[in-house]
Amino acid sequence: MKKRIISKTKRMLLFISALLPLMNSVIAQNSATITGSVMNEKGEVLVGVTVKASAGAESQVAVTNEKGLFIFSNLKTGISYSITAIYVGYQQTTPVTVTPAAENNNAVLIRLEPDVKGLNEVVVTGYPNNPNGM
Repeated sequence: MKKRIISKTKRMLLFISALLPLMNSVIAQNSATITGSVMNEKGEVLVGVTVKASAGAESQVAVTNEKGLFIFSNLKTGISYSITAIYVGYQQTTPVTVTPAAENNNAVLIRLEPDVKGLNEVVVTGYPNNPNGM
């Protein structure tokens, strides 16, 4: 009786381990990646730009790295994503629409323009250096 239980358990584990590679390939076919870079008007990369990919209620946020690159992973294929970028001192981009496919190179280049109107005001806050507050 004990041998039969162990035998059934071994068969079940073998069956599950045989299915795992198939499940990964099915999942991979239904997900996609969008990569991209953000540059200023001079073609220089921008570090720390907030980039958002949204499709209805689903959204992801990424921040550009030191090379100005961002990546969105595990996106649903066949759905249109609206990609926007926000950075201090620059105008928010007009949304770029991307419909990723699992096998394609889904790359986006975003150029940000300076927002000269928003740089007219500066707020300075000062604190006393005296520990007594006087």
